[in-house]
Amino acid sequence: FKVVTTLHDHEREVFGVAWESTQELLATCGADDKICIYKREKASDDPNSIVMTNLVNMDNAHSADVNCVRWHPSGTMLASCGDDDLVKVWTLVDN
Repeated sequence: FKVVTTLHDHEREVFGVAWESTQELLATCGADDKICIYKREKASDDPNSIVMTNLVNMDNAHSADVNCVRWHPSGTMLASCGDDDLVKVWTLVDN
């Protein structure tokens, strides 16, 4: 294996990552109470390269550590759970 990209948007430990394959989205979560959503973009020159664009940082997605994120099979909803004893279901919205 070879590292093809590194993401630096979390300020503390990262606890979970989840790929959504139809839109090529990546969700991450961690001890900073944050969920980050990235989109995979096609690299123009190198087919083995991955470019991840940060779409949104959901600061304070939970009031404590966010432990897990999982995409619904439709790719339009994301579930998260945290140390605040909550499970939240998020939906993608167009801006």
